[in-house]
Amino acid sequence: MPLHPPIEPYDAGTLTTDDGQTLHWETCGNPDGRPALDLHGGPGSGASAGARRYYDPERYRIVLLDQRGCGRSRPLASDPDPAVREDAARDWCRWEDTHVSLAPGHRPSRRYEDPAFRLVFARLVTHYWRHAAFLPHDALLRGVTRLAGIPGTLVHGRYDVSGPPDIAWDLHRRWPGSELRIIDDAGHGGAGAFTDAVVDALDRAADRPR
Repeated sequence: MPLHPPIEPYDAGTLTTDDGQTLHWETCGNPDGRPALDLHGGPGSGASAGARRYYDPERYRIVLLDQRGCGRSRPLASDPDPAVREDAARDWCRWEDTHVSLAPGHRPSRRYEDPAFRLVFARLVTHYWRHAAFLPHDALLRGVTRLAGIPGTLVHGRYDVSGPPDIAWDLHRRWPGSELRIIDDAGHGGAGAFTDAVVDALDRAADRPR
């Protein structure tokens, strides 16, 4: 199932957080459609033109965010030594690109060629990882029973070593009514059958009664 046609936002802006940072948002698709909030799970990423294409623009009102401190959101403060920052960011992004490269047909991500992106991405990822996303151990799994009765589809790539399949399996077992689809030829970044599964799940969700 192919991606939906490319679309552009019809509105965009920023939200100010309590600590004075700004978050970029954009909305596209059908203003009267079913609301869909697109969130990227890992720190350092956010809205992209490709993410818009998972959703049927005739049936969804799509809201996307750049995460705190990245993309068009205002970055966090920097460390003192620029040379140290640059070397560390380059090494981290090289490692990121390597550990998502297990899936067949992987191509290095061109976003890591941008020094500004490398710096913000590496800083945010390591900050959140160091603090375990600022959540108590197992907090998300313990709270997932609150989703009971809310349908959901989990799409996971078999080659994903960033988030191994046992994480998706544990979530699926604790979420009554969820569906788990393991894609054999996909890794962390998706593509191919992974993209088809996501588009299919969102198209089916758009058909459900509100």
